[in-house]
Amino acid sequence: MQLTLRIPKAVLDEAMGDLKRPHAFAYERVGFFRCRPTSDAGLVVVSGYDTVPDGDYVEDPGAGACIGATAIQSALQRILTHNTGQIHVHWHEHDGPTGPSKTDLRDQPRLVGSFQNMDDTLPHGIVILSNTHAWGVLLLPGKKRFQPIKKMSVVAGGIDFL
Repeated sequence: MQLTLRIPKAVLDEAMGDLKRPHAFAYERVGFFRCRPTSDAGLVVVSGYDTVPDGDYVEDPGAGACIGATAIQSALQRILTHNTGQIHVHWHEHDGPTGPSKTDLRDQPRLVGSFQNMDDTLPHGIVILSNTHAWGVLLLPGKKRFQPIKKMSVVAGGIDFL
């Protein structure tokens, strides 16, 4: 299966604008894409973006960014309230392919596992953006193993019918 993440350009632009902002002590910012499954098992659609407020970061010299319990609780609440999957997203400041750091590989799967424990009928995952590329994995509904995202399709707009 070729897993595709489809995202509106406006949502991607909003996320990139947020993730590129400096923080008082964190080296990078974190946010969450809201997403939903589709009738096509190989397609997940992003429906929005949620920022992590400045006060929800925790100082941790061992990580580029560390978020606290309030940010995690907010993501869990969005799963319950809005019935949307959560994709942890952050940006690496470079051109070209990107991927997870050792810290990302250690911490993010546990976080995403807590999202799946909240609702395993929704997709949840991790996306890392660079200036030109993306890397990501998803836990699909009812699955226990991460699936690599093979394509991120950015949708620029729509067509008006008269």
